[in-house]
Amino acid sequence: MRNTFNYYRQPLFLKTKNYEKRNHRREFISTATVIGAGLTFGAPVIACSTAGAAEKPAILGGPKAFTGKWSGWPIVGQIEQDELLKVLNSGQWCRLGAKTALRFEEEYKKLFGAKGALGVSSGTAALYTMLGLLILDRAMK
Repeated sequence: MRNTFNYYRQPLFLKTKNYEKRNHRREFISTATVIGAGLTFGAPVIACSTAGAAEKPAILGGPKAFTGKWSGWPIVGQIEQDELLKVLNSGQWCRLGAKTALRFEEEYKKLFGAKGALGVSSGTAALYTMLGLLILDRAMK
């Protein structure tokens, strides 16, 4: 069977000397298998340990798990509104040449004590970035 892995169409972090697709695929499959087995065998234990807390779930007439009031979403205060207006009025809506994203990343790093931070446009972009960094880190070792 012909290998359909196209080296030139892959992101830069996959074009390293140490990257071997087959090994990563095998590791992924074995990890996914172990995680799947853990969920299969661990879920009944978790379900049984919490079953005595309420005889019926709330949807079937049992007691509610949370009786408080949920906050609205998104939570936007005056500070967030002012910062958004600054960005909109500046005309610099991306990170190229703008200081807002850099300032946010620096504050985020300080808040969580992280080595680095990168603001991205969506949760999907965040996941791709995280996975790319994990693969790059492994390839560099």
